[in-house]
Amino acid sequence: MKVTLSFSIDTKRDEIMTQWLDRQRNKSESIRGAIYAQMEYEEVGSPRIVDQMNRMEAMMGELRGMLQIPVVQVESTGEVPPDIIENMKKLG
Repeated sequence: MKVTLSFSIDTKRDEIMTQWLDRQRNKSESIRGAIYAQMEYEEVGSPRIVDQMNRMEAMMGELRGMLQIPVVQVESTGEVPPDIIENMKKLG
């Protein structure tokens, strides 16, 4: 059995919602999906995707700070040092 529900939105306050709905091929399916996602969030307490993305960005920033590797400048004469040549000969 199908039930038809209707609701009103404010075109100024909810402009972003109307723009999103205008881009949806199947508005009913999109609205149902949004409602189910909200229900799951409220019932399970799972964070919204935006919240998860913000947390991931913060974690990545922290990791970048922790994983900074100092860059060491090494001057090269273009020649291979003798000890390296000897070690390479031992490798076969």
